[in-house]
Amino acid sequence: MSRLAGSAVRFYGSRVTGAQSVTSLTQKLAQLVVVLLGFAWLLRVFNVSLTPILTTLGVGGLAVALALQDTLSNLFAGFYVSISGLIHIGDYIKLNTGEEGYITDINWRCTTMRGSTNNLVVVPNSKLGQAIYTNYNLPDDRLGLSLTFSVGYDSDVDRVQAILLEETVAATREIAGLLAEPVPYVLFSPGPGDSALGFQVNYSVSGFGSQYLAQSELRKRLYKRLQAEKITMPFPTRTVLLEPKMPFVLAQSETGAGPDPDAGAPAPSHDGSVRP
Repeated sequence: MSRLAGSAVRFYGSRVTGAQSVTSLTQKLAQLVVVLLGFAWLLRVFNVSLTPILTTLGVGGLAVALALQDTLSNLFAGFYVSISGLIHIGDYIKLNTGEEGYITDINWRCTTMRGSTNNLVVVPNSKLGQAIYTNYNLPDDRLGLSLTFSVGYDSDVDRVQAILLEETVAATREIAGLLAEPVPYVLFSPGPGDSALGFQVNYSVSGFGSQYLAQSELRKRLYKRLQAEKITMPFPTRTVLLEPKMPFVLAQSETGAGPDPDAGAPAPSHDGSVRP
């Protein structure tokens, strides 16, 4: 019955619309409830009183709790993470300590994630319960991104902005994962730079996993369009001014003038040391 209860929770839980994903911890808790109910029923069948057993468990439970502090901390933290609704199976999260990946399971001790390089990342539940993390699938899967293009100072700002916006809107109909809603927009930001004018193209993608291909294809289209419109994208340049060093000394060396003989020798100070 315990195995049946766990299988039923996982089977039906994954098919209920709007329900949270079933984790290993949820499945094992369902099995544990069935085992405890069955144990209590057997004790009642054999007329065994539960009072002495509960008293013994209360005294021994304190010692067990002290010995298993870390384990119990991970257990309750995993239970909280499962029912909080802030993390679901399949969500992509990034911790403030740098670990990131897709949530694959939450069990009684740890949470497992699949990294972007298809490796396994294991995070103790107690650490996850205290960590600051970003869930890229909440409140929805959409992800807002931006990229920057720089053009020459001789370019028409309004024309460049219109071209970038027109090409980005057209790309939403051809690039997979690039969304037409919300509508993309272009800002004259960061604006005038050291050697170019900077524009920021803002757009949205359907999910975290589609951002890389969509960004690459959009950057390629914008680059080709700017080239076709004969809009220059200059290299960073610097103007270096070279000035002669110590012009007064050079002037003295050219005229042959030396130190002033009337300046006198250095005068001793009140403590006997010589100062210029």
